[in-house]
Amino acid sequence: MGATDTTVRLSPDLYARLSDLLQRSGAESVDELVSRIARDWASKQASQGPAARPPLAADDEKVVEERLKSLGYL
Repeated sequence: MGATDTTVRLSPDLYARLSDLLQRSGAESVDELVSRIARDWASKQASQGPAARPPLAADDEKVVEERLKSLGYL
C-alpha cells in the first residue's frame, strides 16, 4: 500500500469470503480485490448520476440511519 492509501475494516467473515474469490478474480490480494470492486462501483454510480438511483423509502432510510448509529457514524 502506498503512503496515501487508507485502511478499510472488514468483518472476518467478509474477508474470508473475499479471499475465496481471489483466484477467480485475478486479484493478488483482498486489498486489490476490494479496491477494484469499489472503483468499479463508484465509476458506475458516477456515470448513472443521481437521477438514475431511486430515493430510499422512509422505512429503508430509518434502517440505514439506525445501522449507521449502531456503527458509531451518527
